Amino acid sequence: MSPMGEFTTEDPLSASRRRWIDHVVGRVDGRFGFGFEEILGAGVRPNVPSLYVMGLGFDPRATVAFDVAAPALPKGSRVIAIVPKATSSGESRESAFQRRNQEHAQAIAEKHSLDLEVVQPNPGALDTRFHGVWLVRELRERQEWATPHVVVDISSLPSAIFFALIRAFLDEGADGRQLQVAAAENHWLDDLILDSGTLAPQFLPGFNLHGSLEDLRDEGTRIWVPVLGHARQAQMEAISSAFAPHEICPVVPFPAPDPRRGDSLVAEYGELLFDTLEVDAQKFIYADGSNPFDLYKVLLTISGRYSTALEPLGPTIIVPSTHGSKLLSLGVLLGAYEADLSVVNAGAPTSVLDPESTDGTIRDLAEESRPTCLWLAGEPYEQWPHRTLRQTPLQEATGVQVSEGQER
Repeated sequence: MSPMGEFTTEDPLSASRRRWIDHVVGRVDGRFGFGFEEILGAGVRPNVPSLYVMGLGFDPRATVAFDVAAPALPKGSRVIAIVPKATSSGESRESAFQRRNQEHAQAIAEKHSLDLEVVQPNPGALDTRFHGVWLVRELRERQEWATPHVVVDISSLPSAIFFALIRAFLDEGADGRQLQVAAAENHWLDDLILDSGTLAPQFLPGFNLHGSLEDLRDEGTRIWVPVLGHARQAQMEAISSAFAPHEICPVVPFPAPDPRRGDSLVAEYGELLFDTLEVDAQKFIYADGSNPFDLYKVLLTISGRYSTALEPLGPTIIVPSTHGSKLLSLGVLLGAYEADLSVVNAGAPTSVLDPESTDGTIRDLAEESRPTCLWLAGEPYEQWPHRTLRQTPLQEATGVQVSEGQER
């Protein structure tokens, strides 16, 4: 047991300072009190085009959330579709999926009178982790950057891109801007997208307070918070070697759509975590795999308690890394943004679809994904940092007051 005691999502000492202590989440099945289209539609500004930013990689979920969101967007809204890597012209299986995604996205845009543009960020970059920084600089020069309603669909966007994009929108804090994030989540499909190779670990641009990992090897007390995901052992080994943490607090999804998801991940990494890294079983963190705000709260709790308990020993350096789902990655982003944490990444140069799974199986799993919409800035948070929120038009219409714990 750590000196801070058991980690929970409730921390009364820091709760009043949390940006998202009250939050708004919608999912197609209404699990969080609202539907996906209900939340997205409430963010639309009357008679004003929206901006929808999405990925168009080979991930078969690329257009799942967009297909649901498009009817709610005003006609003439801008859609910027980002191709993380140019593979659509090749002959590979991944190229075929990417071409299909691009054709489907164009058909959806035409059906709903949306203006779609395909963008490939920084084609000459050797390290794709800088794509997000390049894209932010590019989009800031455009008129649509000031759009009052922005949706970032992370379903098929790498973390290096959506971390930079979402941080940039949050940093600007434009008056009246409604910032929402959409994602089509399905961890069974996550397991069928396999990384090939491992990049040298480094902090993500925009989430780097410490220079390099090597600079920290002799600094303070180092705490590593890896979010576990299937088949990412090489990445975790690389980060552990470069960071040399004093303590490790692995994050597993619980609850999750698959009740055994957490157990299977612990079993997969058992030898690395328990035999090699000697992780204390009581240091494991359980966060709702479907609600990023749960992991966000946990990261704030860990940051506050570790820093307080270890203050006599010098600086405490807490570094999360994300190897799991897009929603848990978003939880890392939000927690790191508010707690001023560096985020380490050891992604892969290339990724492929599981060769043992058929195209039909992969497409069927994509169709079973559940789109989720999270509202990060705008009307629901106009009273932040005060804990009492005013009634938004959405809440007035439904009679529901958004409050902490609503997702349970």
